Formats: sequence, structure tokens, C-alpha cells
Amino acid sequence: MNAVSSAISWEAVVGRMGCADRLFRFVISVAAMSALSVDLPATETMPTGTVAGRVLNVATGQYLRNAVVSVKSTHLTAVSEAGGEFTLSGVPAGAVELVVDYLGLDTQTVAVSVVADRTVRCDVNLTSADYGDEVVTLGQLVVSGEREGNAKAIMDQRNAENMKKVLASDAFGKVPENNVGEFLKLMPGVTTDYVEADVRAIRLRGYNPKYTSVMMDGARVAMAGSSTIGTGRTFEFEQLSISSVEAVEVSKTPTPDQPSTAAGTVNLLSKGAFDRKGRRIDYSVSVLGNSRDLTLEKTYGWNDQKHYKVRPNFAFEYSDVFLHDRLGLLFGVSRSDVYGVQQHAWIGGGGTAYNVDTDLTNNDSEVPRANSIQFQHGLRTTIRTNKNVRIDYKVTPELSAWVKLDYNTFYNESLNRNFQMNVPNNSATAGVVNSPGGPVVPGVEYSLRSQTIYGGTWQMTNAGTARVKWGDTTILNGNVEFKRGGLLITAQADYSRATNRYGSLDHGWFDNVVATSPTLNWSWQRPSAGSHEGILYTQLSGADARNPANYTFNNNSLTAVKRRSKDQIWSGRADVRYKMELGDVQAAFKGGVVSTLNVRDVERQESMQHMIVGADGVANSGDNDRPINWVETGFKSDWGWGGNANGLPVLNRFALARYYFEHPSYFTLNSIQHLQTRLQNSWDFKEQIDGAYAQAIFTMGSFDLSPGVRVERTYSWGKGVDDIGDLAAKRAVNPSNPGSVSSSSPEYVYARYGGRLTRDSRYNTALAYLNGTYRIRENLLFRASYHDAITRADIANLIPGISNVNESNFTLNATNPDLKPEKSKNFNLSLEYYLKPVGQLTAGWFKSKIKNLQRTQTGIPVTDTWLASEYPGYTLSITDNVANSEMSGIELDYAQQLSFLPGRLRGIGVFGNYTRLHFDSWENYLNSPKDTWNAGISYTMGRFYAQFRVNYTGKRQTSTPVYGWSNFDGERRMCDVTASYRLTRFATLFVNGRNIFDEPIWGYQGREEAWARYARFGAYWELGVKGTF
Repeated sequence: MNAVSSAISWEAVVGRMGCADRLFRFVISVAAMSALSVDLPATETMPTGTVAGRVLNVATGQYLRNAVVSVKSTHLTAVSEAGGEFTLSGVPAGAVELVVDYLGLDTQTVAVSVVADRTVRCDVNLTSADYGDEVVTLGQLVVSGEREGNAKAIMDQRNAENMKKVLASDAFGKVPENNVGEFLKLMPGVTTDYVEADVRAIRLRGYNPKYTSVMMDGARVAMAGSSTIGTGRTFEFEQLSISSVEAVEVSKTPTPDQPSTAAGTVNLLSKGAFDRKGRRIDYSVSVLGNSRDLTLEKTYGWNDQKHYKVRPNFAFEYSDVFLHDRLGLLFGVSRSDVYGVQQHAWIGGGGTAYNVDTDLTNNDSEVPRANSIQFQHGLRTTIRTNKNVRIDYKVTPELSAWVKLDYNTFYNESLNRNFQMNVPNNSATAGVVNSPGGPVVPGVEYSLRSQTIYGGTWQMTNAGTARVKWGDTTILNGNVEFKRGGLLITAQADYSRATNRYGSLDHGWFDNVVATSPTLNWSWQRPSAGSHEGILYTQLSGADARNPANYTFNNNSLTAVKRRSKDQIWSGRADVRYKMELGDVQAAFKGGVVSTLNVRDVERQESMQHMIVGADGVANSGDNDRPINWVETGFKSDWGWGGNANGLPVLNRFALARYYFEHPSYFTLNSIQHLQTRLQNSWDFKEQIDGAYAQAIFTMGSFDLSPGVRVERTYSWGKGVDDIGDLAAKRAVNPSNPGSVSSSSPEYVYARYGGRLTRDSRYNTALAYLNGTYRIRENLLFRASYHDAITRADIANLIPGISNVNESNFTLNATNPDLKPEKSKNFNLSLEYYLKPVGQLTAGWFKSKIKNLQRTQTGIPVTDTWLASEYPGYTLSITDNVANSEMSGIELDYAQQLSFLPGRLRGIGVFGNYTRLHFDSWENYLNSPKDTWNAGISYTMGRFYAQFRVNYTGKRQTSTPVYGWSNFDGERRMCDVTASYRLTRFATLFVNGRNIFDEPIWGYQGREEAWARYARFGAYWELGVKGTF
């Protein structure tokens, strides 16, 4: 794009601002008139100087952000920034007093002699009588804990220009598995999406995870997802460690300098040596185990070898400053090694649990019939590592720079053993007895407590879930900052890369192996409708289903998986901020430009089929090619639910893989299926977003007003699959005789799936922001905000793709690269009360109006779509911008150290938060609960500290209704505990427990007694020693 067209484009952006432009101009005008109306002094200017310094918590050795530094008897106030740095300009020359205030620490008044036109240095050391004389007199270092973490969070929240929540990463002790998501779950309005026992993504205020932007030090972080293009814009936390993070900042009302998001942003702030005084070394060594297999011996594990189940973990961090405090160095390394157990049962095998009739009036009394029952006994190991280094350098007192490298790895072997009991379709002789359309047998019970199946089969299977997942994430940031008086100029460049892979056969096992029994009659009973415990399975007729000799391998049932994805983000930005005094009005003006380029490519090959045929080339003939030869004898299935399902046989996919490598001729490969899988699952995508913003911040007595605007230009490009359809492919191979072309030939597969489509799109966006704060009293604030936001279309839709072309009925499926972004208008109100010594109480209300929601439609005429010229007369199944939505909610947040209580009770601390959401339709917010809350209590006495926490997630609707029946996940209460005891000055014994009561994940269809899913993952316990010196 040339300079002229670029300029025209930006003019078009501003021209489209509409009400946003009018709002911005109105607010600027009001603020300017307010400033100009101030009575300026008529006398000659008094001589002034500058006071600069740092604020330190001497007990913890940490420099404090957000300490409030003011000049007594004036309106001059500054807030300390990174490294505890503060600057006060325009201070009257002569003797003045600085008042320094920080929650949880004693307010200090410092006398300073200010010299006209000079900068005077004044460093302030804060402490608290609560730390005790031992800390002050002996210089003993206090490890930051809940009190310090809460103080940081509250000061950040109190001094912010917008509504946000900030917590120090050590506020809740050591974070389990170093998973950022485990930390975020305790914040108000945050809901976690678990995949098995791990937090993979989060939801802010009920929004789908794609609506949240995740950043580190203000820059987006690359995310390779689960090696699938369908992950789209959802950020998965598996490959990101909290080890290098100082604090986590959740902003639900973004400011113009942040990316546009409807839900908000999560910004991870990295640690730096300038945040501490002098040298500091932190270490942690621990062991971690799972309550469902807690043993110190080597036992049969996730593969067919024996392993220790209690796993070692460690972390080490070093920081120091050199060259007279001009050079700061911090580096750290950590490793988390976790062994997990999952015992899982499904009705319907994870899909539709029950078959229901079409009558919507009988849903309260209808007895649905189960589709199948599947069990999973999963053993898994997960290893996360982090290596990070950051260098800070002060070139001059005004010019500083830092560079940071953060490298994370993730490795997981999730090797599940499954067994499935299949239910056939209903007929007069097969299906669920006495259900509508099924066999009729007098006296046989048909209910949600008991069902009998005729003509069913049982299967030994691994369900395609035995795989290794590994990847890494690299983050490289560099920042330069120039500060002089009220002027601040920053420039930052960032690069982030994430890779992700899946494998199975290349690591020594098949992803899935399936063997099926002959048909048989069987039944299941449970103690009561809805009970998941004590289920009894009874075979009524047929060959013994517990004897592997009665099974045969399914055709092409040995499968392997290969996935690969890489995501890269380059970004650069420049920002300017200027603070000035306009009489009694303090003003700050901010502006900047930012550019981000995101490039992603994905290859996904699922279920690549193989078959064992033995030396004679005939499957299931008896020459070492039957399931009886490949039963996993070292493993005994334990589904964990009582009843009589335990001990059902499972197949040894590890031994089968070794046999495959030793005798490849004894196996056949479905080469056509492999080729088709590879061609159909390859995507490339890139997106560039260029933006600019302007913002003003006015402080007029007790009132702050901050209007702003952000403009963005988005360009997207994708390359995807062009499935030209069956008939077109045959004509391409043999135009004269297409009927002779086999759909199992390589030529056909290449002709049909080998083509690629490319498509691009571009659009401009203008967004308005307005934040206001009114200080009713010093410790009571009222805030209001408004901001526009967009959510860009899912990546899978922006990549062009065609499938299922049917030339007989003129239909096809297609993606939609022309999708417009969803747009939202967001309103927020909050009332915040700050408690001493450390505490806060906040009540908030919010509402969002969203338009251009993306929904899939069928039967859409091809007219006016990107395929109009190529497929005239066709109708499509395509995603389009067709819906609008509204949601609102309330948030309550409370935290306080109860140090005003007498005696030993003063060591109690409490916290709690509650979020209630209201949706216009739950179907617009699938997988989001309406109610979430957290609560916790802590106690400190001398060297001892303990905290107990509860995380509650209400029920979630997880599917759209079918004949009035929707799927739900039930409510869940997870309890965690942390305790520590300081043994010596440099060593503290600690224990952490996660989900200590082994709270399950469970789901149902329609009614709670129609349970569909139940899974337990055990409690995770960690015991170790940590210290600081």
C-alpha cells in the first residue's frame, strides 16, 4: 500500500468515527474549558525545583509501585512507578515536607530542601510496626506474602485511571504447576476452562476466551494452541509459566493504549532487578504427588514402564544490581513435574448422551435412552520449564532501557485407557428394551436407574486420546525509556514465538487401538437415577466380554496422530506522555502508535489408519494378529466408581508399536487416508494490525476525567483447503470418462483436495474511551467508564475453505473470509472503599451490547458471498454476522487484613468475591456460568502462615438445545490450601494442596438425574522448602 492510499485510509477511519468522534470532541472541550477557567496567579512565577527518588519497603527489600508522594500543604502529588521511582516537578524552592503513603505501611513525612531549577534526590524507606522490632533492628528480610500482595494490588487498583485488579504472583503462595490459569481463577469475574485437570483458558465476565487479550509487559503473546486452527484467538495457558511474573493485571475496562477487547486484558508484568534492593536469591525445592496414586515406590505408569509417582520440582532466581545501581540483572529457572490420574465415565462417550423424542411438552417426565457408556482410566505426566533473564540499564538518570528473554517449555504424555459399551439403534429386536421403538420385554425395567440393551457390543479402545503434546514459547522484549520532568517517551519492540506438536507412533505407541466383541445382551443399573457411583454391568447373553479371546480388531483401527503448529508475533510501539500543571488542574496527555504482525501455520493429521495383518497378510487370522495377543497385562483398569466394571481388559498399544517397528510388513497402512488427511488439514494465516491512540487525563480536585480514542487498521490473509467435490475431481483426472476414476486413487485425492485458496480482507476501526473517577472521600472512590471494542472474526473463518461440494443438489460448506468484526459498547460503574491497614471493598456493575455476532447458517444463497462467481446457483452452510446480544452483571470484591482484632486474632486475613451474570440468551454464552465466587481465610502467627481458599463455579450450559434438551456442566467447588513454617532465616517449610477434596467435574443432559459425565482427578499435594537470601 503506498503512502497516498495509506493516508486516505486513515482519513476514512477518522471520518467513520461518528458518535465516538463527537464524544471525544465534547469531552476534550469540557476539560479544556475547565482548565482554562482556573484562576491563574497574576504575580510573577515563584522559583521551583524537582524532587525525585525511590520508595522502598525496607522489610521486604522491594521497591514500591503506586506509593503516593505528595508535597504537604500543596496540590502536588506523584505516584511511584516501576522500581519505586517518583518525580515531583514544580515544587516551591525552599524547605518542604513530603508525605509518603502506602497501604499496610506507616505513613512517613520527610523534610526536603528544594533548590530552584535543580533536582533534589530523596529516597524514602517505609516500614510497619506490624513487622516487629526484629525486622527493623536486625535487617532481617521478610518474604512477600499475602499482606504485601494485597497491598500491591490495592494500591495499583486505587491509583489506576481505569477499573482493574492487580495481584502479586506470590499473593497466594506458590502457584500449583506454575500455571497462570490456576492463579487467575481466584480473581473476580474470572472463570477457568479445564481440560482434564489443567486450566487451559479463562473467561472474563462470561465472555468466550477469544474475547480476552493476553499480554506480557504490554505485548501480545504468541499461542500455538492445540495444533488446530479451530483454537483461533483463544489463548491457552499451558505453555506459559508464572515463574518469571511479578504481578498479574486484569483490566476489564481497557484504556486506549491497550488492544481493543470486549472482555478485557490480562497483562503479566515481569520481574526486574530494579524492583529489589541489592542482591536477592530465591529458591524452592519440592515434591508433588496425586492422592489417587500417592506412593514412593516405582509402579506401573502412564506407559508400559514403571515410574516414580511423586515427582521433583524446583525453582531458582537470582537478581542483583551493579555499577552503582545502574545495571540490574535477573535470571531464573524453574521446573514443574506433575503426575496426574483421571477416572472418567461418560454416557454417550463424550457426545450426545441420550436419545430424546421430538415432543417438547414431556421433557420433565421423558425417560431418555443412553447411547453408550465409556470409561477412561488416564495416567499422565506434565512437565513445564521456564528460563528467563532480564537486564536493566540506566544510561543516564533520564534514559533507561531493559531487555528480557523468557523461554517456556511444555511436555505432556496423556495416555488414556478406555472401555466402551455400545448401544445399537432401536428396532424390534435390538436396542434399549421397552424404550420407544425398542424391543418389548414384559417385566424389564426401563428408567434412568436401569436400562437393558439387546444386540450391543463392548469395545477395548483408547479413544484416540493416547498422545504426547509438547511445545515451547519464546518471548523477547526490549524497551527504552526517556524521562525529563513531565515528559515520558517510551519505545518497545517485541517478538514472541510458540510452537506446538502432537505425536504418538513416533514416540512409541499407537494413538488408538480398537477391538470389538460379538453382539451381546447386557444391562446397567445404578442405586438411583442420577447416581454415578456403584454402577453394575451385567452381561445377559453372548460370548464372555471379559475374555479378550472373544474380540477382533476393527478394520484400520490402529491409528496415529501428527500435529504441528507455529505462531509468531512481531510488534513495535512508541508512546509519549506529558504531564503539566494548568493552575489547580493536573493534566497528562498521552499518545502513541503500535503495529503488530501475527503469522500462524498449522498442519493437523488425525487418525492415520493402520491395520495389523500378521505374516499371512490376513487380519484376525490368528498369527499374532488378534487382540488376545496384545492385552496389557501389567495394567489393571480402575474406573474409580465402584460397581463391577474394574478389571475390564485394555490393549497394549506400546507393544503393538514395537511390533510394528520390528515387522512393518505385518501391518498395512491406509495410504489414501493418510494422504487425504494431510491435504485437508493445512492452513496458513497472517494478520497485521496498525493502530494509533490519543488520550487526555485531567485531575480537577476530587475528579479525574480521561477521554481517549483509538484507531486501527486490520489486514488479514489466509490460505486454506479447496475441496472441489467428487464429480469435479473425477472430471479433472479423466475428462472423457470420469465414471472410471476411483475415489481411492492418489490422483483423485490430489485432484480433489490438493488445491489451495487464498483470500484477504481489510477494514478500519475507530474506538472511543471515557473513564471518570470521583473521590468522594480519601478512601472512597466512584468510577464510571465507557469503551468501544471489537472482536475480530475467528481465524478458522478468515482462512478460505470449501468442502462438501454437492453438484446434484447444489450445496456446499464454506468459511467466510469477509466476516466483519463483532462490535460492542461497554459500560461500567464501581464504588470502591479502601480499608486500613490493608483492605478494600468494591461493588461494580457492567453491561455490554454486542452486534455482528457470528453464527453458522445453512441454506444461504451464494449471491453476495465470496463464492458468487465460482458457484452460481448454490446454497451454502456458512458463518455470517447475523445476531446481536446483551449481557450485564454485578461484581463484589472484598479483602482485608484484620489486624485491628485483639491478640492472636490480628493475624487473620479474609477475602471474597462474587460475580453474577445476566445473559439475554445462554446460547450466546455457552460454557459460561452465571454465578462464580471465591472465598478464603488466612492466619499468620509468628513463623507460621496458612490459607484456605474455595473457588466456586456455577452450572454452565455447554450446548444448544435439541428438542428442548441441552447439555450442562454441574456446579463445582474446589478447595485449595497453603501452609508454611519458617525454620530459619533462609528456609521455610511449605505445603500446598489443590482440589484437596477431589471435587469432580460432572455434567448432565436436560435434567440432573440424566447424568452424562463424571470425572475425578485426585488432589494434588506438594511438600517442599523455599527461602530467600
